[in-house]
Amino acid sequence: MREYVRTKNLHEGDVTRETLYDDKMRVLLRSGNKLTKRAIDMISKLGYKGIYIDNQENCRREDIPLSEPFLDNKTMLRMVAEAKEMRARVLTDGSQIAEFVRVLTENVEDIVAVMRERADRNDMLYEMYDLRIASNWIYYHSIATSILSAGIAIVFGFTDEKVKSIALGGMLHDMGKAFLGGDLYQKSDITEAEREKLRNHSELMFRLLQRMTTLPVDTTYAVWQHHEKCDGSGYPIGLTKDKIYLSAQIVALASAYDNMTNISPYNDHPMTGAEAFEYLAGSESYSVECVKALRTFACIYSVGTKVLLSDGRVAVVLKNVPGIPERPYLLCEGKVLDMANDQSLMSLVIRQEIL
Repeated sequence: MREYVRTKNLHEGDVTRETLYDDKMRVLLRSGNKLTKRAIDMISKLGYKGIYIDNQENCRREDIPLSEPFLDNKTMLRMVAEAKEMRARVLTDGSQIAEFVRVLTENVEDIVAVMRERADRNDMLYEMYDLRIASNWIYYHSIATSILSAGIAIVFGFTDEKVKSIALGGMLHDMGKAFLGGDLYQKSDITEAEREKLRNHSELMFRLLQRMTTLPVDTTYAVWQHHEKCDGSGYPIGLTKDKIYLSAQIVALASAYDNMTNISPYNDHPMTGAEAFEYLAGSESYSVECVKALRTFACIYSVGTKVLLSDGRVAVVLKNVPGIPERPYLLCEGKVLDMANDQSLMSLVIRQEIL
């Protein structure tokens, strides 16, 4: 039986049913190969949510069939590999920035096409899933920010061209950190001088893009202003909401949400989706309209997550419902609970995720 299995549930000896690649797009394992402990560790570090295996057991490995990510493993790793290669070329030859942008633009077009297709069939649900190899976190973060930015823009009803320009801002927003020289963006323990240098990344990338490309304002201003806050507490200028481009407000929220919910050099203890939305609901730093749009498609609880209910029972998330992230389908004591539509369950709520 061909089954999609989470990385944490893989066993030594499992037989792969897809070819697996490393972060340089070299073949790691071919379809039909058996997994070793070393291979499983590598798959985990590379950020694979799961893989297809040939399950010879009498029952499914996963109690709940998992939803697959927006981008399959090969596509995600290809995008990471291309961004890393182009970064290296730009650091050697600054004139390569236009080619760098061209490559990332093609990747954004792929992302928007997938997002639009999912939205058209009312299946645009984003689940947190990747583990992110430490040395590649900035590339995974950039891709995730692009996906989330595209989703918010689609919820707002923007044209495909505008969605692409905003999503490209999400893809490029933190790349200035990668062009500061050395591995400063990788350090968790930095001096005040290094912190100040990092704070220049948005303006550095903005100036590079303005000087060497002809990108839409939605893209360049999203890069420049993505650290501005609606309450005026951000940087580099300290703008308030009425002065911040909407594209920048979208990218700022997308970037913040991804950073809150994933491990990075600056975050050893990521929040759950529920914790992140609770924080955002009480924050004056981000656009309320953008938070509402994000909440319609970013899943609070991923499929397969164990949750504690208000009546003390434990359940597992079966399926998320677009527009109602806090009311998924649950499997509880052998029964399916439709929290979104069953009137008898209106008083039942999810208390917390069980890790």
